[in-house]
Amino acid sequence: MAKQTSKRNRNAGKSPSYKKRGMSKKAIENKRKYDTAYGKTTKAKKQRADANRKRRAEQKKGNPKARVGSKYDVSHQKGGKYIMEHRSKNRGRKGEGGRVKGKRTKK
Repeated sequence: MAKQTSKRNRNAGKSPSYKKRGMSKKAIENKRKYDTAYGKTTKAKKQRADANRKRRAEQKKGNPKARVGSKYDVSHQKGGKYIMEHRSKNRGRKGEGGRVKGKRTKK
């Protein structure tokens, strides 16, 4: 029999960005509490379910971008449209999720 491997992401919760951002252990703990609470909201659950439904539909069509382990996410566009978009573009868009690229200027 083949050895069973866990499907859990071993790198989950070990983001190096915490150190880069200079976050304290308390700040990281607060962020995780917030993220957990947000993930439980009705809005987040609906959005996740919609993305999963769209990915399954794309898999049935045979879209290689929808394969498990691909580097593409189902991206939510303005107007309610969904597209397959590279994860670095989808997760790194300026202003989305509170992330801003580049140096911040003091006002």
